Amino acid sequence: MSSSREARTVLMATDVPFWNASTGAQQRMLSMAKYLSGSPFRLVTFYVGEVGPDDPARIAMSGLEVVFYESARPPAAFVARLKWYAEATRMQLQRLVGPAGNSQPAAATVSDSPEPLQVADYSWPWAIEQFRETVRNLNPVAIICQYVTMSYLIGALSIPERKKIRCILDTHDILHDRGIQFGSAGYMHWLEISREEEAGLWDRFDAVLAIQSEEAGLIHELAPKPKVLVTPHSIDYLTDTQTTVRQGEMPDELVIGYIGSANYSNWHAINRFLIESWPELLEQEQPRIRLLIAGKICDWFQMRRGRSGGSGPGTGTAPAELMQRVELAGEMPQLKDFYQRIDIAVNPVQFGTGLKIKNVEALAYGVPLVTTLQGVAGMSEEARSGCVVAQELMDMPRHLVRLASDPQLRRQLARRGREVAKSEFSDENAFSQLREYLAPLA
Repeated sequence: MSSSREARTVLMATDVPFWNASTGAQQRMLSMAKYLSGSPFRLVTFYVGEVGPDDPARIAMSGLEVVFYESARPPAAFVARLKWYAEATRMQLQRLVGPAGNSQPAAATVSDSPEPLQVADYSWPWAIEQFRETVRNLNPVAIICQYVTMSYLIGALSIPERKKIRCILDTHDILHDRGIQFGSAGYMHWLEISREEEAGLWDRFDAVLAIQSEEAGLIHELAPKPKVLVTPHSIDYLTDTQTTVRQGEMPDELVIGYIGSANYSNWHAINRFLIESWPELLEQEQPRIRLLIAGKICDWFQMRRGRSGGSGPGTGTAPAELMQRVELAGEMPQLKDFYQRIDIAVNPVQFGTGLKIKNVEALAYGVPLVTTLQGVAGMSEEARSGCVVAQELMDMPRHLVRLASDPQLRRQLARRGREVAKSEFSDENAFSQLREYLAPLA
């Protein structure tokens, strides 16, 4: 293996602390970073954002090399809009969970509010200067910007640098489409961006990474100049995926699990599941079924528990009586801790773009998965064969009861899921196109 001095440097720019692996996007970034950190390349991450006390230890454990740049003086417009978004999010969440003693939605208004966050709000002059200095010190052969919000950094390159450095954008999602889907469902999206603006940003790069093939086709159609590479998610960085599917006779009790971060798509998904699917599952007695909910999404449920009203159809939030046999586990130290506690994973997602990382992880851990048509969007036919797809949310109880009552079927599905994960979501498959693109630079 080449030493770090011999290896060619790839510089990755982000404001996401992906080493925490607390969201699907962070987990995918971590898998990519680990892959690119090996020979013949040296990956250095240019990180712009807050640094927590535990970050250095987590970075060291992950074998990453990160250059920190933290500013106490972000642009005033960014601060104002970020505060607006935080306040708007708080008020919308209050509307969704309902005010105490009132079953009607609260008014979701924010006084004296600026426009929502735009791509231009992320362009920080101090970061441009720091990035320019980092590029000159490291002399990278390639730069990877995570999300279009980091695209402004390539403006720091001189004309000679721009000609010799391959600039790559990792999209994660089609953000203008994601914003439309969130808006149609009545939720705010974290970034306001038009189709034309996003396509224009794609066109600034030499290559654009799409998380799945359907989105790759759209990117190529809207931005024909850059090379479009499909780079999904790899589970190879997970070394603890050997969970045990319950063997033998049908158990007296079976656990269905849902894990998610605190975003609107997850909140909507688990609430619709509780309202539309859970009542039927509560009637199931042999085996008796419990629901385990884990991740930051539990914080929103805990907030609702502190209020006496705000449940039911008026707010789109599951009534309190539907929380029977539901455990809110919160964040778990390790992903494996969640999968070792459940028999079946469920992802009742209704909207959102990209690739559903929680689906990939369920397959990798060999836990039978029941999801929706939206959940398998962007997955190949082979990958879809590793899970059960409900055409409608109302169909989920039927699939779940069938799996709960058939241990052999669960074992078969678990085995197939592991096979699919190893073939579809390995480093070899996930990053082959990116590896081939970078190979001439090694």
